[in-house]
This record gives sequence, structure tokens and C-alpha cells, in this order.
Amino acid sequence: MASAGQSPANGLLLVAISYVLNVVNAATGPRTAAFPDQAPFPAGAAQPLVPVPLAVDAVLSLLVGVVGMVVTIAALRLFVGEETESLSVDLFTRNGVWALLNFVAGTIVFGIVVFVGFLLLVVPGIFLLTTLFYWPVFVAVEDENFAEALQSSWELTKGSRLRVFLLGVVFFVVAFVVSVVFGLPAVLLGPVGFLVTAVGTSFVAILGNAVLASAYLQLQAEDGSTDAGPTPVVARE
Repeated sequence: MASAGQSPANGLLLVAISYVLNVVNAATGPRTAAFPDQAPFPAGAAQPLVPVPLAVDAVLSLLVGVVGMVVTIAALRLFVGEETESLSVDLFTRNGVWALLNFVAGTIVFGIVVFVGFLLLVVPGIFLLTTLFYWPVFVAVEDENFAEALQSSWELTKGSRLRVFLLGVVFFVVAFVVSVVFGLPAVLLGPVGFLVTAVGTSFVAILGNAVLASAYLQLQAEDGSTDAGPTPVVARE
């Protein structure tokens, strides 16, 4: 999960951070969909492992979501950036509020646009998903706002959209296999099975960022817009 010149420990540390977030979220929230109270699942498995008031669960879920986005931003910066022996705090904090707000806005707009596309007989949705998929990199690495990032992703994928789509299909298959590998043993563990499932979920999440960053660098190089990696970004005042 580390690009050339980077320590694999960086990616593993990000997986560990993601794992903690997933465990906290799963331990305090209902898992009815994953463990319904019916065979072959044990009775009571749908209940939270750590019962907390609904308001507390809502706050925890919000915090986990926000921190998860920050981790995603840091992961993209790490995998796109130059050689890094350790996870710098700057990866998480540079333009913190600006990047986070645009990441939230971009996630909402991207989701709505793709959803509408899928409502239009699926094909437009697949096209928009493929075309706009790189917007998070432009927000995290290039410090663009979400609108600029969506436009930049559109421009970046011109002439390469079939390859981008096929890469997405391959990653989907890998993610599905990993989910099955970690999901089946989790069923046997009942209420604490999410501890195993979270390993696969966290690995797939960080691997996805690594693949996205690697594909972004390749497309940038082919486009001729970069010679030796991404151009250093000047932090906003």
C-alpha cells in the first residue's frame, strides 16, 4: 500500500487508525443488518456491544465520520507525495478546515450526481462515477475546492475512462473477496465478529486510497502535467 520509496509501515499505520475508528463505530452502534436475530445468528447479536444513549451514539458516529475523512485526506497526500518515512502531522492538519469542508461538500455533490446518473438507466451513473472519481485527490493534494476538483477529475480522465472503469471493476472484485474472507469467520464469532470484519474493511479502505493515488499519478504523467510526482502545494493562509 506504499508507493515507491515509502515505508510500508505508513500504510499499515493508516490501516490501524482506520480499524480503531471502525471498531468504535461498530461497538456502540446497532448491527441489525449485519447480525439479524435469526438463524444462523445468535439471539441478541443485533444489539450494540457497548450500549450507549442514542445521542452519544450519534455524536460518536459524527466524530468517527469526520476523523475518517481526515484520515482519507492524509492517506491520499501520503500516497501521492514524495518519500515519507513517517506519518507527518502535516498530512492530517494542512489546510485542515478548508480541506475537510470541501471534502464533505464534494462527497455530497458527488453522491447526488452519481445517484441521479444511476436513476437515468444506470449507464450515465457509471460514466459519471468513472469520470468524477478522482475529485478527492484534487481536494486533498492540490487544495482545490470541491467544484474545481470535480472539473479537474473530468479533465484528467479524458481518453482514459475505459481504463479507469476497468480498474474500478478489478478493485471491486478484490474488495468483495477481502470482505468475504473476513466476513465469514466473523459470523462464527457472533456479537464480537465485527472485530474481524473491521480488519477487512480498514484494509480495503486504505488500499482504495493507495490505488486511487497511484492511478492519479499515472494519469497525470500520461497527461504531461507532471514530470516527477505532484507539484508541491502551498498551504492556504
